[in-house]
Amino acid sequence: MSLKSKVAQFTLSSPWFPALFVILPGLVIFSIILHIRLPFSITTNVFIGNNICLLVVIAIRLLHRLAQLRCNCRYGDSLPRRAKTLSPGQSAYQLRDELAGAGYQFDAAGSYGEKRDLGYLGTALIYAGLAVMLCVGTWDNLRQFSGTVIKGPGAPLDLSHEDKYYNLIAGPLASPSGFPLLKVIKQIFPGKDYPQGAAGISLCSRKGEKVGEAFIDAAKGPYAFGGYDIYLARTLADFALTIRTRGSVVNNVFDDAVKVFPLHGKVGDFSLHGTYTTPLGDDGDAYFDPAHEVFRISLSHAGQKMFETDFKFQGGYREKEAGKFVVSILGMGNWSELHVVRRRHMAIIAAGAVLAALGLLARLAFRPQRVWLEEKPEGCRVRFVGKNPLQMRAEG
Repeated sequence: MSLKSKVAQFTLSSPWFPALFVILPGLVIFSIILHIRLPFSITTNVFIGNNICLLVVIAIRLLHRLAQLRCNCRYGDSLPRRAKTLSPGQSAYQLRDELAGAGYQFDAAGSYGEKRDLGYLGTALIYAGLAVMLCVGTWDNLRQFSGTVIKGPGAPLDLSHEDKYYNLIAGPLASPSGFPLLKVIKQIFPGKDYPQGAAGISLCSRKGEKVGEAFIDAAKGPYAFGGYDIYLARTLADFALTIRTRGSVVNNVFDDAVKVFPLHGKVGDFSLHGTYTTPLGDDGDAYFDPAHEVFRISLSHAGQKMFETDFKFQGGYREKEAGKFVVSILGMGNWSELHVVRRRHMAIIAAGAVLAALGLLARLAFRPQRVWLEEKPEGCRVRFVGKNPLQMRAEG
């Protein structure tokens, strides 16, 4: 086989060529499953570039398969190593006529023939399905946008600025430019009616015109706005906590903000929980009951609890004694954690997967039937792939 033929076979038929571009995502998957840190970083752009290369390979093979569909000999006359050999003792001329009657179609030289099979079309369907999945998936990755904002009731937030987002993931072709302003108009902490919390939001243009409004129940899914989904991930609160030793005029134990997040299950009436650490390394817990606006504050040293007390926010007192400590909560803020995500075309990707699966079934059900005829002094030698062509000839 010439070098040109080997390159063509490697490009158009060998399973190892596309497998080269599966190595990178395979490494990422195994590193996640096995919790192994890779010695090199894989950026989003590198991952997208790898997928584009694989898409080019799949597209070339698909176009080649489609171009060969009308040809008599679609697989090519390259002799694979797995071909079996027969010596029926007949001439190539006689065998060619008999095999042609059994459905084999031969090339112009008459030395190679094959039967048409649905397996070839099945392979084309595999490549078509993969091409659809890779094309749509790559386009979605180029335009992917996923960002988190934490917003409480009050002035609107301009979503068109990247610096307003936390954990922002944006593809090379993605930008928040043109996004509206977002305002949280209502917030509900997790409870009986809304187990995962809820929030009311309003979207408006820079001219003040309302362009969208929704009440998002975190348990029921996102709000669809244009090509984006806005999820309520969770509701949370933070409060200004001060702790000092009794008799001290300064907050010498702790003086900072503490965030509390929804619990998976209530602890009594408390549905939110957070932790904090003092400058001296002592550990604290904070629970919050939003229905009654009650905090439960505790502090421990080396595993031993130093105090625990319930504090009613705006309960008519500014501070409360707890053992040898004085606890005060000066202010509190309510927040909604919202995710803004560009919607992916999952239905089209799923259709591509179904198409590839149908092609795979056809490829497994219908195997290639190919023959090579070599004229020898003692008679024709037959090499074949698939079913024995002489048995098929007899059955025909």
